[in-house]
Amino acid sequence: IILKVTNPNDMREISQSIEGFTSGLEDDIKQLQPGVALVVGEAIEQPIFVDIRVKRSQHGGISIDIVKEPHRRRAAETPRFESLIRKLFFR
Repeated sequence: IILKVTNPNDMREISQSIEGFTSGLEDDIKQLQPGVALVVGEAIEQPIFVDIRVKRSQHGGISIDIVKEPHRRRAAETPRFESLIRKLFFR
């Protein structure tokens, strides 16, 4: 997936990695608008342009601090967890 690229060094690397890269394709990459990408690869017969939508979801993940001691489960969480395991594996 290629977004707009104007740096000559980056363009050279991209051109060497794409079979059948042409100067016309280089011009297209330089002129890509925000929200448009060029998709290339083995699974695609020819390069295609795609519209990329704005992200609608909010970030909901968290990172785990592996250096700190893991949090102990609250007693109220354990029965729920055990109930879920029973439902999933012991029908």
